[in-house]
Amino acid sequence: MRRAGRNISAVIYFVCLMTLMLFADAAYAAGEVSAKLEGGGEVPAEETFSVVLTYEGENLREIISEITYDADLLEFRSCSGGEAFEKEAGILQLQMTADEEDESTTVFTAKLRFRGITPGEGFVTAAASRITAEDGRELTAQTRSVKIIVTEEAAAQEENEKTADNNAAESVTEPGENANPMQEFLLGLSVTEFEVFCLCLTVILLLLILLAAERGKRS
Repeated sequence: MRRAGRNISAVIYFVCLMTLMLFADAAYAAGEVSAKLEGGGEVPAEETFSVVLTYEGENLREIISEITYDADLLEFRSCSGGEAFEKEAGILQLQMTADEEDESTTVFTAKLRFRGITPGEGFVTAAASRITAEDGRELTAQTRSVKIIVTEEAAAQEENEKTADNNAAESVTEPGENANPMQEFLLGLSVTEFEVFCLCLTVILLLLILLAAERGKRS
């Protein structure tokens, strides 16, 4: 009987522990807001691009997020969907607040526009510093980042490609100042002239071979 009682106590303890763990997981999930940051990739210098930050949860009232970026690589231009101001070089504070008449806001979205300054690689990162629900609860969200690769200006890229193509064409088709005179002569011949030249050269070589053979017989 005592042994059976111990077994029952162990089962009850295990059930209680599992219940507490489930409640803890549920409470954590309820306090977690989904965060997503999209955009970035390769962008030409001097062109404007956007990254889109989205937070999604239940009964959201206000979100304050800190946006960091490489100020030597990017320049902040504007924001829609929230209010953003520069705290210091490379750090923005973004505030998104629900409308007073909206009783159940579930999604906050902000579009941030940047301009590439100089070629290089960096990141734009969004970290929520405060998320408040309608009932006053403080919520959390994971930090998100996107990689930015700033390339050369589009016009400069096209100019470099044209210059490379022209240099390649000149090195193949145009004789240089230091080119071999025979090479210049051959390049200047048309197809028919080149065939005639080869035929004459072959005949001359045959005559020289015959002449050499005749002299060998005489000697």
